[in-house]
Amino acid sequence: MVLAAAKTALEMNKRSTRKVHRGNEAKMAKETALQKEKETDTRWERQIFCVSSLCFNLTSANDQQSYVRKLFETVFDVTQDDDFAAHEPPSHEEIRGFDKGRGGPNPDDLRINMGGTMNSKWNGAVTDILLKKLLQKKSDPDFWGDMPERSDTYFEDLIIAKLTRARSIWRDAQPHLNEEGEPESIDDVEKRMITTKEERSRRG
Repeated sequence: MVLAAAKTALEMNKRSTRKVHRGNEAKMAKETALQKEKETDTRWERQIFCVSSLCFNLTSANDQQSYVRKLFETVFDVTQDDDFAAHEPPSHEEIRGFDKGRGGPNPDDLRINMGGTMNSKWNGAVTDILLKKLLQKKSDPDFWGDMPERSDTYFEDLIIAKLTRARSIWRDAQPHLNEEGEPESIDDVEKRMITTKEERSRRG
């Protein structure tokens, strides 16, 4: 009986190992395909598709078609990345409930789990919702224009990068502890963020 149980456990372990191996292979194949797709971009295509605010210093009509940026502006009611400093994330109760199978992100009032990782279940769902909204726009010629085809993985990668930047801005805007071990004042936070932004621009 003990031997049978040991054999069963061994077989289950083998199956689990094979499943993880297949998952890793699929992830590597996806990343390889994405990298090849990025390498086909011309400079202007990447500028239009790009998610970083640094990529939108365009003066041509193409600037109006910065798809991911426009999506974030509409969904989150922001005009620039720094506006995410005031983003209201979901409550801990909402996040825990979703982890247990209850509720989840509201497509009509989308909020980012700023305290969690991009791999969290909540942020994964947010990414899926944003990707779905973006792909729906592809059927609108006035929005999409004559841009070349890109895979869903390509746009998912752009969305994740934009979410990561928004999360970073929000976290920087939260009060840090000062040298006395007390939370920063609002003025201190603003000064620190201005200094950080200036340093980033100089490194530019």
